[in-house]
Amino acid sequence: MRITISATDPFLSELARRRFAFALGRFQAHVRSVTVRVRDVNGPRGGVDQRCRVTVRLAWPAPPLVLEDIDAQAAVAISLIAERTARTVARAVDASTGRRTLARREARR
Repeated sequence: MRITISATDPFLSELARRRFAFALGRFQAHVRSVTVRVRDVNGPRGGVDQRCRVTVRLAWPAPPLVLEDIDAQAAVAISLIAERTARTVARAVDASTGRRTLARREARR
């Protein structure tokens, strides 16, 4: 699994690398690459404008998974989208293998 990070701040790059490596580590055999882009949408004007967009390419022929989150703080957006990405990849793996992962079993409770 290759993780590519595009962020202006080195702290955010390292945070994103750690969050996604942890969140998607159990799916290494199923994920070919992960691209994370962190951008400040409004620039110096402020507001809820820190966008984190993630593109996940799976190991089998399928359209890439694209997820996005916007928050006032980039670190929060990264953390939230890492969790959502793990759940989305779990569902995609479940659908392709016909198995139920722990995330899917817990969602049914």
